[in-house]
Amino acid sequence: MNRVNNTKYADSRWDWLYKLSGLAALVVGVLFLIPVIDLILTRLQPATINGPLSLFQNNWLVLIFKLQAGFKGVQSNSLYVLNFLDITILVLAGVMFLGLYVALRRTNKIWPIVALAQPFLGALIFMATKTAGRSGLMGAGLVISIVMLRSKIFNKVTAYLGILSSILLLVGDISLGIVHSYIIAILTGIGFMLMTVWFFLIAQRLIQLGQGVS
Repeated sequence: MNRVNNTKYADSRWDWLYKLSGLAALVVGVLFLIPVIDLILTRLQPATINGPLSLFQNNWLVLIFKLQAGFKGVQSNSLYVLNFLDITILVLAGVMFLGLYVALRRTNKIWPIVALAQPFLGALIFMATKTAGRSGLMGAGLVISIVMLRSKIFNKVTAYLGILSSILLLVGDISLGIVHSYIIAILTGIGFMLMTVWFFLIAQRLIQLGQGVS
């Protein structure tokens, strides 16, 4: 293990922030993983997940997938309500992007700031409108992943995974209400699973940086 001492590595003065941001990314990854497990298990045994975990089954991206796939009992107005789960995801993602900004600010001075602002602005817009703003998560993921391609701190697999998942989810989000397509539903589902993996990879790397692992 090598302590950071040049621009190839992250700044060790921010170890505490890397750990905090990594933990935030890990929590978002878990919040994304719960509905994936639920969708798989309900195909095997209906109503498998009940109780407190049921509160985490339907974030807005899962609802977009279900609407595109034509799930019974899922109404489009479900997207247009203010809910704690979506706000929590956006705020935690913002904390994660704060750590990513610190790690990548030497690679690019402008775009990490743009990525950092999007989840927080998205949360504020969502609280104000109950509809818009949540796509800021995918926009931030796309921007920061492109910056990662020029950095030696994060590997290329993580960067490409973030780019692909963000694009697929943006397509699913933007097309909702315009086009009803099982193909888009499949692409949205793939994008959601890829982004879940992306959050876990980001969490792992940020925690490593917090521990001084180059």
